[in-house]
Amino acid sequence: MTSRTNIQALTTGAALAGLTAAVLRRMEQQYSHRDTLAPGTVAAMYGLYGSHAAALGWACRRRVWPLPLPPRPARALGGAMAATGVAAALAGVRTFSSTAQLSGTAPEALHTTGVYRYSRNPQYLGLQLAAAGAALASRSGFAALLTAQTWSAYRRWIPSEEAHLLRVFGAPYRRYIRRTGRFLPGMGRRAPSS
Repeated sequence: MTSRTNIQALTTGAALAGLTAAVLRRMEQQYSHRDTLAPGTVAAMYGLYGSHAAALGWACRRRVWPLPLPPRPARALGGAMAATGVAAALAGVRTFSSTAQLSGTAPEALHTTGVYRYSRNPQYLGLQLAAAGAALASRSGFAALLTAQTWSAYRRWIPSEEAHLLRVFGAPYRRYIRRTGRFLPGMGRRAPSS
C-alpha cells in the first residue's frame, strides 16, 4: 500500500465524517422544526450516500488497508452478506409509493407490513449488511472503517427519525415500535422519547 493511498484514505474518511456530521445536523434540525426535509437537504443526503458508495467501491477495489483474512471464505461469506443486504434494502424501498415518501419529504402512510413487519429499518440494515459484506469479501480494512462510520451515522439519525414519525403517526407508530425491532426482530423494541 503506497503512502499516497493511505493519505487518500485518511483524507476521504475525514471528509466523509465531516460532511456526514453536517448533513445529519441539518436533517435533525429540519425534522425537529418542520417535520419534513427540505429538497436541498434531501439532495445533500443522497449525494452523501453516493459519496460513501464511491469511497466504499474504491476501498474494496483497491483493497485499501488489507486485512489478513483467508480469501475464499471471506469472499463467500462477504458475498452472501452483500446479496442479503441488497435484497433487504430493495424490499424496504419497494414498499414506498413515491420518492418523496421514500426520502422523508412527504410521509403518506405508516408501513408495518412486508419486510417492515420484521424490521423498522430494513433499508438501513440492508445497506449496512451489503457494505459489511463488500468490506469482508474484499478484505479491506478501510472499507470496514467506512461501514462502521456509516453505521454510526445511522445510529445517530434513527432516533430523530423515530421522534418525527411518532409526531406524524402518533399512537399507531408507538404500537408499531413496541412490537417491531429497530433492526432485527425482537431487538430494539421500545418507544422513543418524545
